[in-house]
Amino acid sequence: MRFALIVVAVACVACSTGPGFPPHSIAGSWSDETTQETPAGPETLALSQSGTAVTGSGAWAAAKYGITGQYVAPKITLTFVVVVNGQPVNNTTTVEMGTAIDENQIVLGGTTFHRVGN
Repeated sequence: MRFALIVVAVACVACSTGPGFPPHSIAGSWSDETTQETPAGPETLALSQSGTAVTGSGAWAAAKYGITGQYVAPKITLTFVVVVNGQPVNNTTTVEMGTAIDENQIVLGGTTFHRVGN
């Protein structure tokens, strides 16, 4: 009986989300907090997720980029490619690795992003 209770308790902890637990998905709109650091404004991400595959787009100042990558909770690996007139620009690829902290916060390459419009 004691073993069954431990298994149920561990299963419930593993499936939890909310503050302190990484989300099942990082799909959605995200923004960093650079508005006080630079006049360029915040960096924004719009992400979609299917399984562990992540795709999307991002923008910061005048730069626009396409995003592809993977999310296996809590680890995030995203590849950013600058896009001009809808076309990827050669030699502009950056890979950022990070962590999903909870439903409303991710960290990529040392930059903290917060979910927009919960």
